Parts: sequence; C-alpha cells; structure tokens
Amino acid sequence: MQEDGSAPRFSLAGVLHMAVGSGREPSRPVHAINFAGKRIDGPLRIFIAHTSNAFLAFRTSLEEKGERRQLISRVSKLYRSALAQLNESRASEGAPSYVFRAVESVWQLCEILIIDPQATPGVLIQQLQQWAAAWSSSSSVKLSPKSTPDSDEDDNESFWDNFMILIMLGQIEDACVLLRSHKSGSREDFLLMTKVLRSMPVLGQGIHLYFLNQWTEWQDTVRQLVEEGRFEEEPRFHSACRLLSGDSAELDRRKRLCDSWFQFVVTKAAYSQPLLKVGDLGKLADEALKVAAVADRLGLPEAALAIYRTQSVHWLKQDKLDSALTWAIRSRNSPLVSRVAELVLEDYLRSGRLSCADHLRGLGQEMLVSERLMFLAKYAEFLRLRDENCKDAESENLDGAAQAAGLLLFLINSEWSPNFFVARLLEDAVQLLADDRLPPQNIAHLQRLMACLQNAVKARPNELKKDLLDKLNFACAKRTAQSLLSFMQLPIESVVPMN
Repeated sequence: MQEDGSAPRFSLAGVLHMAVGSGREPSRPVHAINFAGKRIDGPLRIFIAHTSNAFLAFRTSLEEKGERRQLISRVSKLYRSALAQLNESRASEGAPSYVFRAVESVWQLCEILIIDPQATPGVLIQQLQQWAAAWSSSSSVKLSPKSTPDSDEDDNESFWDNFMILIMLGQIEDACVLLRSHKSGSREDFLLMTKVLRSMPVLGQGIHLYFLNQWTEWQDTVRQLVEEGRFEEEPRFHSACRLLSGDSAELDRRKRLCDSWFQFVVTKAAYSQPLLKVGDLGKLADEALKVAAVADRLGLPEAALAIYRTQSVHWLKQDKLDSALTWAIRSRNSPLVSRVAELVLEDYLRSGRLSCADHLRGLGQEMLVSERLMFLAKYAEFLRLRDENCKDAESENLDGAAQAAGLLLFLINSEWSPNFFVARLLEDAVQLLADDRLPPQNIAHLQRLMACLQNAVKARPNELKKDLLDKLNFACAKRTAQSLLSFMQLPIESVVPMN
C-alpha cells in the first residue's frame, strides 16, 4: 500500500520503507524508496500467480514421502500448462509472445528427453513428431486438411507441399484425408497411395521385434512399388514413397519444407529408426565428445580440436551445414568456420532460408572466431528484426524496423560479407530504404552506403544488375533529401513518393 492508503499500480515493486533503530528505541522510517517498474499486462500477472502457486505446492510436496520423479513431472506439466495459457492469452490480444513460445517449446522438449523420458522403444519418435508438429512455424491452417485448395487449384505446388509436410510430420491420417479431397482422389494412383499410407505399421503393445519386422517388410513393399514404376503418372507420389522408404537423398531434397533443423532430424529418424530411444540420441556426438574430453584431460588440446574439425568435415560432406557449423565453431579453426559460413550464405541465396538461424542466435564470444561468422550471425539477427518488425504498418514496430535498417547499414559498411553476397545486401537495402514508414536515416550512413555502392560497382561491374543499381540510387537520393528536410524541419510530405 502507498502512504496515502491507495493501492499501488501493478509493477514489479511498490514502495520500500527503510528504518533504523538502536537499543530500545523504536525504529523510525528514514527513507521511502520508490522502484520504477513497467506495468505488467493481465495475462502475465495471471501467469506469475499460477507459477507461484505451483512452486509453493511443489516445495510443500517435497517434504512428503513419494516418488520424486513423478512429482517433478506433474509440477512440470503445471508450469507448461500455465505457459500455454499465457501464450494463448497474449496471442488473442495481439501481443508478441515469441520468447514465451520458445520457452514452452524447449520446456516440452526437456520433458520428453529429460524430465519424463519413456523407456519403451518407438514412443520417443511419436512424442517428437507431435512436438515438431506443434512448434512448426507453419500455421495450423496450412497443415490442416480442411484448408484444401479449391478443385481448380488442386494441382498447385502448395497442395503437394502440404501433403509432403503432413507425411514428414507423421500425420498420416490427415495426409489421406487431403488426398481424398483432391479432384482426382478416385484415380487409381491416388487410391494406391492412400492404401500405402494406411498400411503403415503402427507401434502397439506387442513385441517390438515383431513391429520391426512389419516395418521392414512395409518399406520393402514401398520400394518395390517405386521400382515397378507404379506412380509414373504422378511423380510426387514417387517422391513420397521414396521418403517413406527412408531414402536419405529424397529427404535432403525435401528439407526445404522443414521449418527448422529439429523437424528435419525428427523426420529422418522416424523413417530410418522408428524404434529410437532417448539413449540412442546423439550417440556418435557423445563418443566424439568423450574422446575430446580425454584429449583435453591428457593435455592434448590439439587432438580435441582435430576431432571437432573431423566431425565438421564429416557433416559438411553430407551437406548438413548446421551440424558442420556447430563442430567448426568448436574447433576454433578460422578458415574452416569461414568456409562453412560462406556455404550457409550460398544456401540462403538458393533457398531463401537460413538453415541455422536458431544456433546463430545463441552465439556469444564464439562468433569472434571468424569475420564471416560474425557477419553470418549479425545478418541472421537482421533477418529476425526485419521479419518481426517490417511486415506490417503498425506504429509500434517502427523502432525495431529502424534497428534493422541500422544493422544492415553496419553490415554493408563493415565489409565482412563475401563478394558474392554484396548484391543481396544491396537488395535488402533497397527494400528498407523504400519503406516510407522508417524515419530518415543519418546522412553519414547514407554517404557510406553510396560509397559502398560505388566500390561494389567498380569491383564487380558485371555482377550487379542495372535495375538494382538504379533503384538503390533513387532510394538513397530520396532518403538523403528526407534527411536534409528533416534537419531543416521542413515537411517531409513535400518529397515525391517512390513508385
């Protein structure tokens, strides 16, 4: 309560009265310190209250006799339920909830792998598939069979992408429903594909060896259908059957449909090792880490770094760039890290997706190993800021959009990028400079951007398209005029808008 008797506003702290006293004299207040705290929205207050009650109940239950693992699992589900309720409430109010969704996703994964692991073979794959589907960045509408396109759009690419995504996430029944909704759903190859999907063995309560034999026979049957050319009329079914049979090359071709590295890993494990257990995860990585730890203990750091380099090259040969980058960073080998980072950038230019964005977000001083790695990490941060703040015209997003623009200018001026990526940076600059919602840029930044443009034209005159250069010249000229007018306190509306 405040001194006037009124209730304090919702904040992290109210007023703290400090008192001093000595001997038998009663203490008397000498200071009243006010803590300035930001207001907490309603859903977050409810979340704090729920988790506080869960913690108090957990502390009380620890004093009672019982199975501690079951208690931890039960309390963990209470915490995750509170997180889910918080995310739903914030989403309904349009408030950003990326951090809380990420926490809930990691929490659920920890429940599967650490807090409450299931020893039964095969259960892990089912849990990981459900987890990957729940936290896929694809919207539920995209993956739902109810979102089937109209009959005149059945042959578009999005329909077949949805079909493949459902298979990769293990949602076989939804994939069958999607096929039946197609205008050619009664065709022979459609019916055969549906039969193949429905005949997939399902892990039950029986003997696991019996299920494994069934699974092997089913995959052999699927391979035979592919070899016999039963799906020549529809090559997409041919690709789906190769994926179902555990073909690694086909999965690599379809990895663009995976929203993240963990969805790719779960899909590959589901069709190659259906009885995977928690203890099998990361087996090879653990062995390599053990050998590296022994080398460090024996005073052989170079041996440990050599193991990391070997692992990086191994994953690089298999075109697993995210894993290759992880091991390369561990090796602290600057040329290797730079090479892998450049390959990641080349893959981004081809696919439009940064394969290891999640890992790059958590880098600290490790990014100092290589200038290419620093550029890659900062560019990943730029993409995140741009996607979060430059997709709509909401006023509250302007600060983030300006931050993204400033980071892009920093990347262009830093000259950390490889030569083949300069054109992409300039394209990003055109998009941001053409956004009239952004405040006028610093004139010095614009001058450095123009200087960078001139240097790029001199160094690679044949690599930069004329229309890109014209757009960038016009955007820079307009922004320079806006900055001058803003400095002179003249109305910016007098500037001719971009077409």
